[in-house]
Amino acid sequence: MTSHDTAMLSVIMHAGPGDQSAAAAQKLDAAIRAIRGQSFANFGFLILVDAGCDATTNVVLGHALDDRRIRIVRNEGHSALSGLNHLHNLARTRFIARADVSDIAAPDRLERQMDLAIDNPDHGVIGTGCIQLGPQDHTLVRRDPAQPSLAFPREALSPAHQQPVGDDRIRAGLRAGPPMDAATLLYAREAVLAVGGYRPALGHAAGYDLLLRLSGHTRMAKLPQGLVSRERAEARDESETVARASQNAIAWLCHSQRLAGRLDPVETLGRLPTTLELDTLFGRGAGDLVRRRVVEASLHAPQALAAEGWEMLKTYASRHQDNPRMWRLAARMLVSGKPLRAGQLGMTLMNA
Repeated sequence: MTSHDTAMLSVIMHAGPGDQSAAAAQKLDAAIRAIRGQSFANFGFLILVDAGCDATTNVVLGHALDDRRIRIVRNEGHSALSGLNHLHNLARTRFIARADVSDIAAPDRLERQMDLAIDNPDHGVIGTGCIQLGPQDHTLVRRDPAQPSLAFPREALSPAHQQPVGDDRIRAGLRAGPPMDAATLLYAREAVLAVGGYRPALGHAAGYDLLLRLSGHTRMAKLPQGLVSRERAEARDESETVARASQNAIAWLCHSQRLAGRLDPVETLGRLPTTLELDTLFGRGAGDLVRRRVVEASLHAPQALAAEGWEMLKTYASRHQDNPRMWRLAARMLVSGKPLRAGQLGMTLMNA
């Protein structure tokens, strides 16, 4: 096994403080086994565990006793994102790779990413595709008959000759949202430390925000193969849909400010700006951009706009009454059991 002193790569994982059920422990066990079984073995494995999470700690401890590449790090009150930043600082390797407790890595995930990173030293970020599996998915290939929990979708084991997505194409897609899942990333430690790691103030958009800041420091590439697999998450609640869209839009506005040579308001404030502050901090039209992103993200989840996103929707509708999507959204609200909100939206559109 490889020691932390000679490893080229540190894999980091925050194990907790979420679900401590037997099912969650089994998922964590499978995620750790998938990393331990990688074809690229020259890595150290830093796993952050939280106090009081006995089920999680027992799973991690069992693996650490079998594999000296694993180092258990006790969490001293860090949040999830601050904890990952703590692991960035503890790592002493040239590269760092994220691994999530709910993900199964393909056997050659790290090998493919490391090959691409070493062959392209000017690229400090290497991502991969991520496959979302539904409960009825029947494409699984068992990696080890003795470990039925270690499964991977057949389509992920595609030929390695598929060409990576290049830096120019990734940058062109940044405005629309995160072009790579944060939990699939391998990045140069120097680059992530240079930009300050994750900013917890960005909440759901912290991974996107990190990628935007890294884009100003290094080149990026993405392996198109789905080298990370996870179960498709249950439908997000209404508040998360609104918050994620709003925070992603603010992350993009911060990026635009930096590109223009201006101060990043989140860096100055140390928090997310309110909707009423957006135009003042970012310039005219910033608030409308955030509202539009929230509306677009919630077009197929009208309950979200009828609740937390309602004020944003009303303001946006009053300024964009000619947008046919607004009337379709009113119809969806009516069908989804929000007749009062549907009627109010209709009146707003007619009176605008």
